[in-house]
Amino acid sequence: MKIDDFTEQEREFLRKKIEADKEREQQELLAKRRQWADQIQALTKEKNEKLPGLKADMEKQIQKAEKQRQVFEQAQAQAGQARADYKRFLHRMESQTGNLEGELMATAAPEISEAIQFFQDQHDKIRDPGHYRRIATEGKFNLFRLRRDPGEKESNYKAINEALSYCRAAIQELQNMKLQVEPDLERIELLKNGIPDFKDIFTPYQEPRPFADLPEGTKFLPARPVSKT
Repeated sequence: MKIDDFTEQEREFLRKKIEADKEREQQELLAKRRQWADQIQALTKEKNEKLPGLKADMEKQIQKAEKQRQVFEQAQAQAGQARADYKRFLHRMESQTGNLEGELMATAAPEISEAIQFFQDQHDKIRDPGHYRRIATEGKFNLFRLRRDPGEKESNYKAINEALSYCRAAIQELQNMKLQVEPDLERIELLKNGIPDFKDIFTPYQEPRPFADLPEGTKFLPARPVSKT
């Protein structure tokens, strides 16, 4: 439909309606712009009120963190220096002590070396497989079966191990004795005479294994006399 198809009255009505719509849209746009401008003003006011305080707090925290970093770095440096001083002192003490212990070891009384050799020889002899024995005890007579039950098997395997442990512990004690000013001759004789009997000491049978070289035998050594003060 063309504009010429409308009457003059209809065309006037359409013109006014279009102008009214434009006016309404313009007013709506102005209202939105006024709302936006008011929001910007409120945000600007809030920013101007709060930003200085937040900035001051930020700078304060930055300064605090920087001080803490400096303190931490200083503490790290002090700890590193203390660690270095500790290690240097410990190395010097251990080095000097080691040298002096070496002198004591090298000049120890010959009785100690002879005793060590004694226990090394005894250790080798005890390890001889010929010392290992296994026996079977006689069982009880069974009245129901009218025969004897099998007896328990026993061996001296545990006793041999204890004797070996004793020799190893004695050797260690004698090595430490080299660090003493004078040898303890009474203690040496006590050690020599204290080797446990292993030939006739039998306990319930254990499957034999190679006799170990490392177990501690300190508990088998004779106790040291308690000094009275």
